[in-house]
Amino acid sequence: MSFQLPTPDNETLRKALAIAHRLIPYFTIAVTVLAVPLALLYLLPTILGWFAPPLDPNIDLYAVNRPVAFTFLDASGHEIGHRGAVVGERLQLEDMPDYLPAAFVAVEDRRFYTNPGIDPRGLLRALFTDLRAGLPKLGPDMLAQRLRDLEEAGVAVRRTLPAPAASRVYELTAWGAELAPVLVALGRWGSRVPLPDEPPALGIDAAIVALQTTFDPDAAAGVEESDELRLGDQTFALRVTGGRLEVARGEAAAAAVTIETDTTTLVALAFHGRSLHDAIAAGDARVDGDLTAAERLLTLFRAPVPVAV
Repeated sequence: MSFQLPTPDNETLRKALAIAHRLIPYFTIAVTVLAVPLALLYLLPTILGWFAPPLDPNIDLYAVNRPVAFTFLDASGHEIGHRGAVVGERLQLEDMPDYLPAAFVAVEDRRFYTNPGIDPRGLLRALFTDLRAGLPKLGPDMLAQRLRDLEEAGVAVRRTLPAPAASRVYELTAWGAELAPVLVALGRWGSRVPLPDEPPALGIDAAIVALQTTFDPDAAAGVEESDELRLGDQTFALRVTGGRLEVARGEAAAAAVTIETDTTTLVALAFHGRSLHDAIAAGDARVDGDLTAAERLLTLFRAPVPVAV
């Protein structure tokens, strides 16, 4: 059994040619748009080679940008002094003992020979390290599950920071950010629970939340300034304006004062009446800038009155 394709009549062929005739200019433009950049990219090394200065094949490129150094010899040709960088012969990888390159790799990237260029395990480890620093008693499995729940609920979103950081981070969505006043109010309510005689030290994130929940708008009336607070290796910009406290990570622009301390000292200064002069003298705090502004900032927080239970 055989099949024979139908032969198009003249009218069908004429319509097909008319459509093809209309599309030819667009096809030509599309090909040109793609072909010209590709051709330029292919010819780029040749074009750059025309304008590149000639290189002497006998020049040691390893020494081209090396700072000038001088060696001083006595009349007998013995070295009596040297000024400048002391650079020896290049050491090839195969000439090094095995432990030396292994040590460099271990410091920089333990999976240097196995990761495909981006180390997802390393990125996740860094992400979890940062998050667990603020939640020391939360297990990694529970943390991962909570982050997934927040992401699925639309409260948080995961993204990748631009180079050179290229780390994966979580941030609140616009809807999630609306929870901020709710959490501050909840923290203010919970702060009235009586504490044990020796309360545990606050983490950095908890200390910042404590400042937000105990901020006194009445005490801040008429105060308009930006200050900077450094707790450990983290820096926060504190802006007091219109009876409100705005907190953001990072350095403060035109800070009136910078206070550097730890969370235990901060709690003692803000809530338990410790003198700032005493903390500075003891080496527990350092102030750069207007000392009066630092003392004024610490008076804007009031220790909550414990509820009777």
